[in-house]
Amino acid sequence: MDWLRETHGLGVNRAAHVLSVAFPAELGWDDAAALRAALWTDAGSEAILRALEAAVAKLPDTATGQRKSFTAFSRKVQMAASRPVKGGQVMVGFAIDPDAEPRLQPRASESWGDRLKAKMLLTSPAEVDASTEALLRAAWERS
Repeated sequence: MDWLRETHGLGVNRAAHVLSVAFPAELGWDDAAALRAALWTDAGSEAILRALEAAVAKLPDTATGQRKSFTAFSRKVQMAASRPVKGGQVMVGFAIDPDAEPRLQPRASESWGDRLKAKMLLTSPAEVDASTEALLRAAWERS
């Protein structure tokens, strides 16, 4: 990328396009199952994801969408997202204020949308409890 920019004066987007044509990614955006399998490789993280999906499924009119680096949960707009963390953990982002619950931290440098203002680390499926479900519901109501 740097070489294309320095040698040929290409901007970031054009250099990225040249590289994407020259070296196409093996995983396409339209293959949600493959993206999920590539991202959620740790059994512990995947168990937490399944618990989150079950909690989200209790809310009406929701959809789950897979991205390369996270799994998104939406109503009309994105309300939450999750990504695996080393050691079988999961970081969850919520479209709510970080002050809504003591376990929440302000969002910092996460790849999911700017709507998600708070995040929380989950270390086991048991942590997807009534309070986590209440956070998901609050995010759902705002979305």
